[in-house]
Amino acid sequence: AVALTHRLAMARNARFEYLFGHRHPTYSRMYLNIGIAASTGYYLLMQMLGRGGTIFFRGDGIENTLRSFEIFRIEVMKATPTTLAHFLAMCDRYPLINVHLDTVVSGGGLLPRPLAERVRPRLCSHLITSYGSTESAINATAPAHLISHKEGAVGYVTPGARIEIVDEADRPLPPGAEGIVRVSSEFAVDRYIDDPVESAKVFRDGWFYPGDLGSLTAENLLIISGRQNSVLNAGGDKITAEKIEAAIASFGPVREAAVFMTANKQGIEEIWAAVVSAGSIDTDALR
Repeated sequence: AVALTHRLAMARNARFEYLFGHRHPTYSRMYLNIGIAASTGYYLLMQMLGRGGTIFFRGDGIENTLRSFEIFRIEVMKATPTTLAHFLAMCDRYPLINVHLDTVVSGGGLLPRPLAERVRPRLCSHLITSYGSTESAINATAPAHLISHKEGAVGYVTPGARIEIVDEADRPLPPGAEGIVRVSSEFAVDRYIDDPVESAKVFRDGWFYPGDLGSLTAENLLIISGRQNSVLNAGGDKITAEKIEAAIASFGPVREAAVFMTANKQGIEEIWAAVVSAGSIDTDALR
């Protein structure tokens, strides 16, 4: 469990005024495509209601949900990459319903380039990516079109946050080197409630370790290459699952991909992938 003081909660809310661009403070109608149990969803709910705005959620029917965008002129949407993909699928089912937003903010996971390229012409050209956690708040943001050329880029380090890339001995690495991501922020908590064991694993010396692998450019652009616990070892060749998933997801009709390890008949671990596709796949070309 993560607990925050009133001061820390209000400080996180205040950061929304500049984290997502100059338009965000003017919006009064937001579609929240993530639950309010998610920390960002909870804070955005408080912020929007606190200034007299309106929050919209998914209705009991897909068509009614989409029509609400026309009727109420919803301006901004906050969603995870997964819910963005589902939302696009909804729009494809009802192409005559006009859904256009001023801003879309993606967070809660890496935004794949193919998905960003579908969102911008269909929903909104002003697409913002964000990187953060419940423990440390939002630590990096950027307009998607400015960083899409960098595979795995999630945003530039935000004011009030400090990010370092370190090796397994917690020694800082130079710009461009891949290692373990750690975050220090004036908006972060310093432990989990009543759980000293888990706290000791991820909170050390004023830093929070979210479990990500990545690198930091000289311009403070954060690149996420995978998760520490999702590194695949195929006969000594190690690679993060996210890199393979990104490659598969960029192929033709593929919409989603999940990579995992499983043993073959000889007991040798092999890399497999589960794929969701909008059409037939040329597996030879995909390989």
